[in-house]
Amino acid sequence: MKQTDERAPDETGPIGGGDYVVSQGECLNSIAAAHGHLPDTIWNHADNADVKRARESRDQLLPGDRLFIPPIELGSEDCATEAKHRFRRKAVPIKLIIRVLKQAKEVPVREVAANGYCSWEFDDKPEQPTEQPKEEPEANQKYRLEVDAMSYNGTTDGDGCVEQSIPPDAKTGRLVIRPGATDERVFPLNLGAMDPVTEPSGAAKRLRNLGYACGETQSMNDELSMALRRFQAERGIEETGELDAKTRDELKSAYGS
Repeated sequence: MKQTDERAPDETGPIGGGDYVVSQGECLNSIAAAHGHLPDTIWNHADNADVKRARESRDQLLPGDRLFIPPIELGSEDCATEAKHRFRRKAVPIKLIIRVLKQAKEVPVREVAANGYCSWEFDDKPEQPTEQPKEEPEANQKYRLEVDAMSYNGTTDGDGCVEQSIPPDAKTGRLVIRPGATDERVFPLNLGAMDPVTEPSGAAKRLRNLGYACGETQSMNDELSMALRRFQAERGIEETGELDAKTRDELKSAYGS
């Protein structure tokens, strides 16, 4: 019998009552491919309603979430004899989309006395308000995308985006902008490892990728709160240092997911 998992809207941590436990690096696409399902078959199943409601996006599951994997239902196709037939498996491959921005100017920091709190902090209260820096994409730049054992070459579009179909079970990769040039940029890719934005770990990963000094964490701490305050200040929202609904929406908008 399926276990229900009811909790407060702002409570964090794994959710769900199914038998399958999500591991780090897994996403619904890779889980579905491994079990012979379409992602929607698992995502829209009634026994996964708690996970669907909490996660919002099927592409970002939290390690420890529990999913119900329905059994495979066999189907049949009518085919003529003595003829060749081609069958294509749906939902394979999936599309990876990455937007690359130019490197931002370094954010000024100041040293503070050692007091057991932290060794440094952002100067996130300038005397005069400053405008949010304009995002500049790495537009029309040659790239090389390496995913598992595959390699793809291309050029970013006018918005700095890379779009490439990849296998649903891909785990690691590397994106190289201007390969071989003196100003080459290399981005390691940990595919399927982004946690939901509702979780402190997901907020920390997004902030770190956006250029804010923030270490890995599974819970709210002083470093994450400081990074959130800096982000909130630059986005013109109330500086609470909390992962409230408005901050989550702004973080999703800034990061793209």
